[in-house]
Amino acid sequence: MALSNKFIEILVNQIKNDLIDVHINKITMLNDSDFLISKSKKCRQKLFISLNNREPFITLCEEERTFSSKSNNFLISLKKELEDARILDVYKSPNDRIVVIKISNTSDAYVKYYRTLYIELIPNQTNLILCNEADIIISCFKTTPLESERFINKGAQYVLPNHINNSNLSQFEEQKLSQFPSQTYESLYNDEGIYSVIKTNTSKDITLNDIYNNYLDTMEKNHREDLSFEVTNTVKRHIKSLNKKLISLESELKSTTKMEDFKLYGELLLTYQNTFAYPCNEVELCGYKIPLDPSIKISDNANKYFAKYHKMKRSVAHLNEQIEITKEKIQYFMLLDNQLKSSNDADLKGIEFELIENGYITKKILKKQSRQSQGMSQPYYYYVDNVKIGFGKNNFQNNYLTFTLAKPDFIFMHVKDRPGSHVIIFDANPSNHVLETAASIALINAKLDDGEVQMTAKKNVKKINSVGMVSLSTYQSVYIKQINPKLREQIKTLRKN
Repeated sequence: MALSNKFIEILVNQIKNDLIDVHINKITMLNDSDFLISKSKKCRQKLFISLNNREPFITLCEEERTFSSKSNNFLISLKKELEDARILDVYKSPNDRIVVIKISNTSDAYVKYYRTLYIELIPNQTNLILCNEADIIISCFKTTPLESERFINKGAQYVLPNHINNSNLSQFEEQKLSQFPSQTYESLYNDEGIYSVIKTNTSKDITLNDIYNNYLDTMEKNHREDLSFEVTNTVKRHIKSLNKKLISLESELKSTTKMEDFKLYGELLLTYQNTFAYPCNEVELCGYKIPLDPSIKISDNANKYFAKYHKMKRSVAHLNEQIEITKEKIQYFMLLDNQLKSSNDADLKGIEFELIENGYITKKILKKQSRQSQGMSQPYYYYVDNVKIGFGKNNFQNNYLTFTLAKPDFIFMHVKDRPGSHVIIFDANPSNHVLETAASIALINAKLDDGEVQMTAKKNVKKINSVGMVSLSTYQSVYIKQINPKLREQIKTLRKN
């Protein structure tokens, strides 16, 4: 956002009348950079302060969302000094993007004292500093080293930044002003995602609450993009590396085809060792040219070939095992890749949690957080002919649906030989219409227009080692040639919610 001096000045002028003579009810730290100051209990408005390094700002908002607040020593100090305090004045420093809030409060001994809260909205130098009457710092959001040009720490004298921002408008605003020289700046506008005080043909009037909501939407979008990039990148990276590993393993297995030749070389050398002149570097026996080491006996050469044969024989079993494990992992990540293509925020969070639990992403997860709170437990439901059909969008949902919610005689469905959702019909004897609908849902979630869907009772479904992967002891097939477009649209809408 990078608000200009003029934008902050107008913004503060709009805020101050709603803050002066108001009592502070509660101070909340929403995340690592955002604070919410609640006004008196009867007032819905709150003062929102963002110390985001790239896009710092302050605004009034009508916030009704529930946040899991954070806590640290700085917040404790703010709460101690400012809760129940009265706001005396709010203004902007003329030299820079600094908002000043003057506050009075009464101690437990009924002694009145005064505090100043400096909100520094300088990009890459954001800070929130609480000072006493003499401008001695009581507490600050960020500290600086003693040798720094501007020392900020508890007990230090507060001084304003020594640089002066000569430009009152942003580069964008100056450019727009040159195009619309007759315009005056007196209100707040949004021009294609950029905040400005210059009204143009494309700009829209915004309220203080709009600024807050736009900020949250942007932060949520950025968070999703960051999360999506990390999760998607992890999945695609593992698919690529596992495919390379599979090629290497299969190449190694192919080289073991010479195994029987080594056994034959050893047998030929022992059988015909008295029929040729030795030492020599090579001998031809029964049409086979056999390399030899002339520095050792013929029997030792034979034993070397037998040793190679036994080593390769042992490695074949190991290679086949590793190939199967690698194929299973490729199938698992292909399943995740398919799930990502139609994931909403909760599904994406669930896939991230799954990758963390399996050690593919390194990140700390609080043990107190339930899987349901991580968006992993609850599958999706669709009703047809008063019969419930459930399907999962990630592996935790699939497992929960199949192995926790489904009864043994409920019907399990899955697209054959493709990654996709587990689909459960919550009925032991569904009609053909319900079966066709459930099979269509399985194909829709697998990004298919038609195909074969496996169907069996849930009791015939068994877990295997990989998360979300199952084996069927017996099944029947349902073939769908065409999917109802209305059903496809309904499932698409359901997955977005």
